[in-house]
Amino acid sequence: HLQEQLALQRRSVQELLRGRGVGGALSEGRGGGGAGGARPERPPPPEGSIGTATLPEVVRDLWRARASGVLVLERGEETKRIVFQKGDIVFAATNVEKERLGERLVREGKIKRSVLELALRVMERPSERLGTTMVEWGWVSSPEMGRAVATQIKDIIYSVFAWNSGRYRFEPEEKPVP
Repeated sequence: HLQEQLALQRRSVQELLRGRGVGGALSEGRGGGGAGGARPERPPPPEGSIGTATLPEVVRDLWRARASGVLVLERGEETKRIVFQKGDIVFAATNVEKERLGERLVREGKIKRSVLELALRVMERPSERLGTTMVEWGWVSSPEMGRAVATQIKDIIYSVFAWNSGRYRFEPEEKPVP
């Protein structure tokens, strides 16, 4: 059941990104186009300063290089993570409370705060995903959770594109899916 939900989330994220915003810009570069159709031989520098390199460029280069791993973005107390698998964005996370999945679901009226608090208490392991718990307990349907996660990922990605300061680092991992 968990594998099915992860697959749905990946498909939803790719559908949201493909042909719009990030995906539209990226689709010009993969498999041709751009400067003579050449793809970079390697991903962008493993770490750097935001401002020196723009985040859309870093994301594009990771996509073109079909990199797998986690792009960690930090600005002050804010940390966001964008997970790539073979160049595709498959997940994103944030430490900003109001941007987290549970808060989003409460704000959008999908669940009540009491349900979020209960879900956080019944999660069996700290590594367990909130979305998985909510679907397994029947508080949110699997398709609805897939859409919510995909929208959250898109919003996290777009929010960091507006940053003009901070740091980034790419941590390569063969199988980075959380």
